[in-house]
Amino acid sequence: MSLEYLKNIENPEIIEKINSKDPYTICDVLEETRGGIYLKKLEDAIIKTGDIIQIYEFLFLAVDMNITGFDRKRFEGIISKSGNPKLMCYAMEFVPGTNIEEMIKALINTGNTKYLKMLLNNEEYADVIEIVKKIYPNYEEIVEESKKTQFYPSSLEEFREYKDNIEELKRQIRGTKNPHLITELANYIEYLNEYKNGEYSIDDLTKLQAEIGDPMQSYEYLASVNVKDKRGLIKAVIDSRRVKFMYYVHEYVSDLTEEEKELLKKHISLQDPKSKYVKEIKSEREVSE
Repeated sequence: MSLEYLKNIENPEIIEKINSKDPYTICDVLEETRGGIYLKKLEDAIIKTGDIIQIYEFLFLAVDMNITGFDRKRFEGIISKSGNPKLMCYAMEFVPGTNIEEMIKALINTGNTKYLKMLLNNEEYADVIEIVKKIYPNYEEIVEESKKTQFYPSSLEEFREYKDNIEELKRQIRGTKNPHLITELANYIEYLNEYKNGEYSIDDLTKLQAEIGDPMQSYEYLASVNVKDKRGLIKAVIDSRRVKFMYYVHEYVSDLTEEEKELLKKHISLQDPKSKYVKEIKSEREVSE
């Protein structure tokens, strides 16, 4: 029996993980196997979960690992049609080779001033906005015009009847204990506060998100929402023991204190001393020195 033949025999344990319907497990398998003979099954499995954040994560990982045969056009299409402006921005900046023309068109169609304006104001997106302005020379005008529209997140469509009663909308979303919806609502409230004269608190949502403890959504909340007290959410990520998300918080969450960064580095090293993320942090430190 040839080695080549053995390479093409599926491992029942891996197939069981792919069929778990758990997005964390599916993304873990992608990282462990680099797709290989399981790639199409993995792509289908993550999409079937319907978890748009983890679908984006799968896209990010597959491109980052330069996986041969990955259907990135399919995944970019899902992101651009998701109505999720945050993920559209992420794809343009953090997924090299993204079709920016298609993605910025989708972002403009959301009318979400918060993320449209972020491309202009956040230095991290300087390379993206340079391309965007070549496609839309009047981009600043588009951003200003978006302030006249009333954005409402498609992810909260089920609760649209409460959009004019934010406290009731918050109560409904808290009741779901769905970490993705909680992050989406916090983002929406920030949009209302900044661009629609809202004066709503998200402290209760921040506390609930930390209590739920989902590592991906704890990170997403920290990365996309202005959180004054980050301790509960950072603890949730550390307690998950998922090194990748500790690293994401360390690298991509702005305004962390040095104490918070050191805490994350400590737990990344303790959890997995040989992790590629430990090496990446060390190499970044050497470069900065």
